[in-house]
Amino acid sequence: MQDKSQFETFLQWQSYESQAMRDIRKDAFNNFLKIGYPTKKHENWRFTNLTSLAKFEYRFPNGEMCKIDVDIVSKHSIDNSHRIVLINGIFDSKLSEIDDIAKRITIKNISESSSDLNQSSAKNNTNPFILLNKAFVKGGYYIEIDSNYIEDKPLHILNIISGEKDFVQHHHQNFIRLGKNSQVIIVEENININHKASFRNTVYNIKVDENSTLSHILLQQNHAKSKELNHIFVEQQDNSTYNTQLINISGDLIRNDLNVQIDGENCDTDISGLSLLSGKDHVDNYTVVSHNKPNSNSRQLFKYILDESSEGVFNGLVTVQPDAQKTDSRQTNKNILLSKKALMNSNPQLEIYADDVKCSHGSATGELDEDAIFYLRSRGIDLMIAKSLLLEGFAKEVTDKIKIDSVKEKLNSEILKRLTG
Repeated sequence: MQDKSQFETFLQWQSYESQAMRDIRKDAFNNFLKIGYPTKKHENWRFTNLTSLAKFEYRFPNGEMCKIDVDIVSKHSIDNSHRIVLINGIFDSKLSEIDDIAKRITIKNISESSSDLNQSSAKNNTNPFILLNKAFVKGGYYIEIDSNYIEDKPLHILNIISGEKDFVQHHHQNFIRLGKNSQVIIVEENININHKASFRNTVYNIKVDENSTLSHILLQQNHAKSKELNHIFVEQQDNSTYNTQLINISGDLIRNDLNVQIDGENCDTDISGLSLLSGKDHVDNYTVVSHNKPNSNSRQLFKYILDESSEGVFNGLVTVQPDAQKTDSRQTNKNILLSKKALMNSNPQLEIYADDVKCSHGSATGELDEDAIFYLRSRGIDLMIAKSLLLEGFAKEVTDKIKIDSVKEKLNSEILKRLTG
């Protein structure tokens, strides 16, 4: 997908950058060339085939700000929220609505914060896609919430991917930092409005300071030509809470790598995911939660509904370090197969180096309950509606974790639309 001549051309486009930044890009790209793309021989990628990604030469966007119809923004807006709009990863203040929070929340392009660009939790990572991101990053947001600030309305980040060309790649870096004693909800959507073939490769760096709470909902509603890789790095300090829901409604290839470092005591971490797959969709959730300090709790719940020839992967690792006594950790994966051709690979794991802990994990994959379908049919309910009701109930355990009514209504509407075809 990338070769040296393409990289040299990209560097020429970035000639305005400092030499230090250009050196970082060169070092990352050279390391990528040494490592190459992961194959199914690599343990962390053995259930995800990247052949279709590597064989195309994805172009770079031309850098011009695309004009977006206001109606498109309104269509995807969430009631009673603060709207933050990005076009191909570039913050658009005119389409955003943030005047009433601007004094307490800093929002800007990541390129305006040079000290954070490419200086992330992933700086020593040898993942080839993180190296590609460091080499080609162009776009992404920087959000910093003041200490002692509680915001009741969610921040709705709407990243609109637009362009007339097929096979365009986007490499973004997003940075979120909560100050001490703060609380905020972030709802993030990526919308590809032209349904062109695209590849998006994003690195998130999230820092949750002492006594703060972050709820981060990532809604991935892609199309059959889109490929998306997300690398999410989270650091938690004392008495902090991090909640996230990874909602995948469709997409050709989606991989979410989530790495949470619980570096403080008395922390709570709640991670959940819901994936609705059909056609040849492939969704891979790979999580690492590391308990590094005592007296913290973590919960993971991932659910998949798989139809036709779709494939799902869940690979979750919880590590409990020697100092992390009194850890309480639970990890659960539940899946429903609607087709004989659908495939699910599940691999929950625990690594425990402390002796005073409560840890559990489990996985279950099966079909819809025939007795439950028969019960609903016997009361005059159509077969398709009966199945939809059962699937909606299956998904509810994840969607009920979302506490903002307008967000839940929007999500439930999209899920129902997806389940009923």
